[in-house]
Amino acid sequence: MNDENSLDYYRRREATHRKRAAEARDPNIAKMHSELAERYASVVESQQAVERRRAPPVPRASLRDGDPTKTGK
Repeated sequence: MNDENSLDYYRRREATHRKRAAEARDPNIAKMHSELAERYASVVESQQAVERRRAPPVPRASLRDGDPTKTGK
């Protein structure tokens, strides 16, 4: 499972548990599903933070550099 598939999986699990929490008649069961949803959300947030740290920095062009799409030739 690649990272994007992992994130999709955890997002689906989070949504599923939030739905089950909302539908639960027993408050204890609703709480359990809410806690599971929060754990899945935490995993997604953590993985996204890791990916942001791994991503190469986006170059920023200054006004004095001119059009960043031009090669200067």
